[in-house]
Amino acid sequence: MAEANLQATVHLISQEGEAFDVPREVAKMSELVKNMLEEEQDDEEAQEIPLANVKSTTLAKIIEFCHHHYQDPMNEIEKVSESSI
Repeated sequence: MAEANLQATVHLISQEGEAFDVPREVAKMSELVKNMLEEEQDDEEAQEIPLANVKSTTLAKIIEFCHHHYQDPMNEIEKVSESSI
């Protein structure tokens, strides 16, 4: 999974207008970005997604988090039901 198709990229644009080029598969880890991506997008042309409510510093941390967990997936957290408390 770690090195699937990282050639296709997405341009994520922060609130300040700063552009971040992110591999498409990594960007899809964000449900917001995943919902905004066009499925028929040509791999040759990177899609630009404006994130007007996300500051550059926050977006950089989110991208770092997604890169890390794309390479090393998180363990699923066990849900505790009220009856077991």
